[in-house]
This record gives sequence, C-alpha cells and structure tokens, in this order.
Amino acid sequence: MTQVTFQPSRISHEVPGAIDAGFFAWCFANPSLTLRPDMTPNDIDGWDSMAHVNLIAAIEVRFHIKFATKELRSIKTVGDLAALVDSKIVA
Repeated sequence: MTQVTFQPSRISHEVPGAIDAGFFAWCFANPSLTLRPDMTPNDIDGWDSMAHVNLIAAIEVRFHIKFATKELRSIKTVGDLAALVDSKIVA
C-alpha cells in the first residue's frame, strides 16, 4: 500500500460536517482534491464503484456507523453523503 502525506486540501465551498476534503483526499489518495457539496462521483477522478465501496467502508470504520442499502442508494452528491454521515453521528 502506498503511503501518502497530505497537505490541507482545498475546498471551494465548505462541505459541512464530519467528513471533509481531507477525509476524501485520504480516501482517494489525492492531497490536492478540491470538493464542493454539489460534486458527484463523476466529478472526482478515481471515484469508481470500487472506490465508492472503499469510501463507505472507511466512513463506517472511522465514525463507527453503519449504512443501510436504502441510505446508500440515496447518495448522489458529496453533500448528500456528508449530511447522511452527520445524521448518523449526531443521533
């Protein structure tokens, strides 16, 4: 596994909540990742189906939460994912 050193990621518009650009940068091994809440997997290099599985697994481990299949199907944007994570860690 490649080890990556990260510098603070650039965020065009603040992605609210527990997961932020730094978390996405770590998951996608892209320290210069720029995020916006309206971004979709098509907007982020490397966000394919396998990366999606890895991202969800990393979130579940990091925040000690579990997602239902129905919840995962509702995620369309980075903002949707951030809101879902926040709803689970606050509850």
